[in-house]
Amino acid sequence: MISGSCARFGSVIVACTLTVLLSGCGVDLGLPDGDGDDADRQRDDVGVDSVLVAFVNLTSVDVDTEFYASNEEMADVEAELFVPANRIQVGIGVAGTGILLSGTDDSIEVPCTDDLVLGTTGGTFKDPDLGTSLGTGDVRILSEGLVFDCGDTLTFTYSEDNGVFTVDIL
Repeated sequence: MISGSCARFGSVIVACTLTVLLSGCGVDLGLPDGDGDDADRQRDDVGVDSVLVAFVNLTSVDVDTEFYASNEEMADVEAELFVPANRIQVGIGVAGTGILLSGTDDSIEVPCTDDLVLGTTGGTFKDPDLGTSLGTGDVRILSEGLVFDCGDTLTFTYSEDNGVFTVDIL
């Protein structure tokens, strides 16, 4: 018999392997390789040509960060940002799946341009044993020059209060 956390980790590895095998394209933003070394970066390590994006899961459940980035000019930001080609998973969470286990954090460095737009569909909060969706947070969209500048650090904090899931950005 496989224990819950071992079974969950095995499921994540299978999902990660399938994602890698089935994905054929994506946006190359020059992200880290997901080995976890970047999780402890300090603010001083961020160059003016990048943005450090930190992810914090303050819940007792797992969170799919559903993080997106694009450096292309967009007419309809929400419709054009949240497409599979702009989704960033590599370098975030368990085995680069974009999933943060409960109580964990991670970070990535995203190259910064004048047209950089970052966002999340709100994240999907998941039962840690079953992987089923328990809810989502609200959509958040951030544009370089309006909400942040190159060289900044942004923190996406996923939390829950009385059954309401949220994502806040500082």
